[in-house]
Amino acid sequence: MSRLFTDEELQEMIVPTSTRIRNLFQSGDKEEAKKLWNKLVDDYMYAFDLRVDWDRAFTDYIYNNLGGDALYEVWRYRGWTEDDIAPMKITEERREKGLKLLDGDDYEALDQFMDREYFLFRHSHDKRIEWETRIMGYVYEHAGPKALWETMSSVTPHYWQHMIDVTVNGTFKDAVLEQIGGLETHGEPLEIMEDDEKVVVWMRPCGSGQFLVEQGVYEAPSNCVRCKACPETWNIDNFPVYCVHAPQQEILSIKQIGWPVMVNNPLPEERNAPGYEFARQSCGFAVYKDPNDIPAFVYETLGFKKPDHVEKPAKWK
Repeated sequence: MSRLFTDEELQEMIVPTSTRIRNLFQSGDKEEAKKLWNKLVDDYMYAFDLRVDWDRAFTDYIYNNLGGDALYEVWRYRGWTEDDIAPMKITEERREKGLKLLDGDDYEALDQFMDREYFLFRHSHDKRIEWETRIMGYVYEHAGPKALWETMSSVTPHYWQHMIDVTVNGTFKDAVLEQIGGLETHGEPLEIMEDDEKVVVWMRPCGSGQFLVEQGVYEAPSNCVRCKACPETWNIDNFPVYCVHAPQQEILSIKQIGWPVMVNNPLPEERNAPGYEFARQSCGFAVYKDPNDIPAFVYETLGFKKPDHVEKPAKWK
């Protein structure tokens, strides 16, 4: 299949929402800037609440299945309280403050305000994902791999069901933009590429699994868990425990519609490249123009057989 987007269109897709807002403000299009600001606030709120749900799923599992002493044991590693982190969540009051700044003419004040909101959001994000790494690893070590997969699979629909729904019911561009929107909440610059069969987006660097590896959470003294190779780790050994959310996204999609709406699974050419180590490099997030072109390898590493044929979403060209 031929290219669907020009290079200029691809680059426009990955301009950060915060940059778009600043550019629109400076060009005088304040109404469009306010629309994007409201979207950014909604995205920040959603991402913050998702992390709370993620944390709760694993702490509830530990308490209900391993007991209060186990939860107390792992809680000692948290290092912060909900009261500490609550001020980092963007509020309706701060939404209104942003709208007022966008109605004004003080670009410097707007710029500083948006920088601070990003700092607060990213700070809470980084604290949450490190804590999630610890509690996910605790479940893996003390209740076993199956408990980890099942608990993670209970969290995945909270954020991935919408991705599936947008992909199935929207256009191909909608699917790509939805993927970009999700990646943007990790707060890192994006890179994008299109070839004849797919569009691939990368975080450069990855603000999720790679960030944790580079922070040293899997090394002494933290020594967070790495998982043994199995379908739930794409058959990659020493798999960083936090990253198990990614195979679960593909599993949920395959079980629902027969194919993964976004392929995150490293393909053989990537795995076999000299010096490759999972999560030391940025993972690609690929949306295939025709789901039938998704390699059988993607299914097989997850324990599935590639279907003989799947239907493209109705609105995809």
